[in-house]
Amino acid sequence: MTSIQRYLLFVGGSLVALLYLAFNDVLAWQVYLLPLVFSLLYPFYEVKLCRYNRIPYSLIAVLLMYWLRLVILPLLAYTVKNETKIDYSVPIFLTIYEFLVVSMFILSRNFDFGQEERRVRLKGNRYVYIFYGIMAIGVYFLFARGAGMYDFIVKEVNTVERSGDIVGTKMLLVRQIIDCGILFVFLLFAKNLSRKYAITNKTKYLCYVLFISLLFISIISGERRTSIIYKAFAVLMVLIHLFPTQKQRITRVIASVALVVLVFMTIYKSFHAYMYSSYLEAVNSQASSEALGGGTFDAYFYGIQTIAKNLEFIEQRTLSFTNLVFDIFRSIFGLHFLVKDAGFTTSQLYNLSLYGGGQTSGYLLASVSYGYAYFGLVLAPIIPLIVVFCMTKIEGFMKKTESLEMLYVYAIIFMRLAFGFVGDPIPLLNMCSQVIVMYGLFYLVSRLLCLK
Repeated sequence: MTSIQRYLLFVGGSLVALLYLAFNDVLAWQVYLLPLVFSLLYPFYEVKLCRYNRIPYSLIAVLLMYWLRLVILPLLAYTVKNETKIDYSVPIFLTIYEFLVVSMFILSRNFDFGQEERRVRLKGNRYVYIFYGIMAIGVYFLFARGAGMYDFIVKEVNTVERSGDIVGTKMLLVRQIIDCGILFVFLLFAKNLSRKYAITNKTKYLCYVLFISLLFISIISGERRTSIIYKAFAVLMVLIHLFPTQKQRITRVIASVALVVLVFMTIYKSFHAYMYSSYLEAVNSQASSEALGGGTFDAYFYGIQTIAKNLEFIEQRTLSFTNLVFDIFRSIFGLHFLVKDAGFTTSQLYNLSLYGGGQTSGYLLASVSYGYAYFGLVLAPIIPLIVVFCMTKIEGFMKKTESLEMLYVYAIIFMRLAFGFVGDPIPLLNMCSQVIVMYGLFYLVSRLLCLK
């Protein structure tokens, strides 16, 4: 995409958004400031983008996320009258303040990670990876087969209730063992096929690796749609390093299958396909405006309506530094066993407040709201700032590692941070620690055996 095309998309889109908002009712007059501020700051992003032949992933992730929140979200969710008379001035201020602070940081970063062309290879023991695969099969048939833990491409319909995510410690550990086994076997096959492709230059080996990649991506565990995006991105990073001359073809194929799985998971969750006999019936039985309304997008991208609810909870509840420490320990995989039943995390308290004590999950706090709750107004953006800093470091590791295994791990973590830096940091910490502990442990054992 050229500089002119980017200006048309980001600045032109912002001006169109302003015009559209001007001719419609909005939640608050300050809503106009969101696309206006974005358009005024974008030229600084463009200057940064033009400095690099290869656009840094972190920079584009931050730019796209705030474009969605400050330009697209107002069009989808804020063109209605404020019937509730809620004051959105503070949520809008916090959103803009966060954008400015994070932008100042990301625009000041140096993304020169050195030479990216490197020889990425498997560094673990191949026989150990085969053993992991056999172990994963055994664990699946012993513990997971009858538990409905996995689906392929589409989740089962006509079950009346949603399958939900795995929360039990035992089954979570079972899933991690199976996932690790599948991953390392996938990497083993991918590397072997890339070696044969390099020797023979036969397209069939590329087709083989694309086929097993599609199978790998299509394995669904839980109902988090973003997990498919994380996995697809990590697979893409692995394959374009193994087949550097086939980047465009690989990207098209991986993106296409990820999109298909993502669409089915969206229908399952948003159109309540589990209540119908088929996905088509679910789509025909519910209006898309109800399933994918502005409130849904506001919740997913932590818009001003979500932040307003966050602030209402924060004003009603006294949160101390002890709550923050508990959140951290409760979310680090391994350490969470020590404090598992010691109390509620901030997000659980938030949901208890929303549902009148009925449930502890469903919605999350925005990262700026979380920072506001524990560090006050001035330091409210500190949480997204820390997460974005970690994201840039992970990108550096991802672009420097020569280990195929760690490339996948870094890519998974990077994409999780890229999608979640505007949201509650505690789920980020939980997921990243799971990946590091489980994948890292399996990789370390294999690496040690490989060195002997």
